[in-house]
Amino acid sequence: MILLCASALADLPPPPGTRDVPFEIVVNDLPADLDPALIAYPWSMSNGRPMAEVAEVKPEGLAFGRRVSGTPRFWRVPRSKLAELPQTDDEAELEKWVEANATACEGQVWPRHNVAVLGPSKVIDQYAFQDEPCVLTRVVEGGTGMGDKAGGGTKLDPDAPGGGAPTEGGMCGCASATAPAWAFLLGLLPLARRRA
Repeated sequence: MILLCASALADLPPPPGTRDVPFEIVVNDLPADLDPALIAYPWSMSNGRPMAEVAEVKPEGLAFGRRVSGTPRFWRVPRSKLAELPQTDDEAELEKWVEANATACEGQVWPRHNVAVLGPSKVIDQYAFQDEPCVLTRVVEGGTGMGDKAGGGTKLDPDAPGGGAPTEGGMCGCASATAPAWAFLLGLLPLARRRA
C-alpha cells in the first residue's frame, strides 16, 4: 500500500462533481475585548503547503485556508501574552509558545472547503461560546449562497453522538472520497491481464 503525504496532495483538483470554497467560523456573542483572548491553533490561510500558525478569533469571524497542519483547536491566552506571540513560521516554536501561554478550550474546528458543484459559495460554521470553563460548541454547520435554505446551514444537536462532529468528508481541509468495491476491482483489471 502506498501512503502519500498530505503536502503531496496540495495542488490536486477537487474530486469530480465538487469544488473548493472558502471556509470560516463565527463565534456567536463573542465580546470584542475578551481577556483572555480566544485563539485558534493550529490555523493557517495556506492553500498550498500545510502550515500551523496562531490566529485570534474575533467577533467578525476567522477564515481558514485549505491546508492546516493538524486539527485546529480553541485556546484562551491573556492579551498581554498574545502581544508577545513570536513572529515566526517555525511550527515547533509556535507549539511551545501555545503550550506555555495558552489554556485549551473544549471544542475544535473541522474545516470543510469541498462542496458539491451546486453547493454553497462559502461554508460558515457557527459556534456557541461559554466562558468559564471555556467551551465552544458548533451549533450551525453550513454555508451561504447557492443551494442554501433561508438562514443557511444545518442546526446541530451538540448532545448527539459525536457532539456535532462531521459524519463525512475529510478533516483539516483534506478531502476524502468513498468508492464502491467494484471500482477497486476494476483498477486491478490491468494487472490481471499482464499475467495472462
